[in-house]
Amino acid sequence: MRIGSFCDLATSTKTRADFTVMATVGMDKALNVYILSILRGRWEWPDAYEHIVDEIGKQKVSLVGVETNGFQLSSFQELIRDFRLKGVAFHAVPMSTDKTSRALLVSSKGSNGKLYYAAGASWSEYMITEFVNFPGFRHDDVVDAVCGAVELVNRYSPASVTRPGVVKRQSKWRRSR
Repeated sequence: MRIGSFCDLATSTKTRADFTVMATVGMDKALNVYILSILRGRWEWPDAYEHIVDEIGKQKVSLVGVETNGFQLSSFQELIRDFRLKGVAFHAVPMSTDKTSRALLVSSKGSNGKLYYAAGASWSEYMITEFVNFPGFRHDDVVDAVCGAVELVNRYSPASVTRPGVVKRQSKWRRSR
């Protein structure tokens, strides 16, 4: 299974601000997509940075995409220099297409019964809320991060990614429809 993460970065703690989100997904040989983990919060950058580093370690990912528009480029540069992340392949991802177009791959996976998420995960409720209400919802940070992660693992061949670890076996997977 190819596993990768994508970070949609924000740096405000205000209650109406965007969230920093890191989504981790896996894609199997049959091109089924599994949403494995979602980290989401409102933090100032030093705190967000440590949460991201911790999540990369916890999920054992070796492939991470980071949105690099505006301030996010310097955040990306900081991540690639961190000695704790020396085994991680980081990819700078400037967002150039509109959000709706980027969501088409995930939408088609869901429509075709090839999108799964861990039933009962602490993040599943707000993830579903964002996807169901996209694109008109106040927040779309989870949608952006999941779509970025799916695009990342879809783009890279299994030969270019080392197996990052074992997916938690206790999870029961639920098909998205």
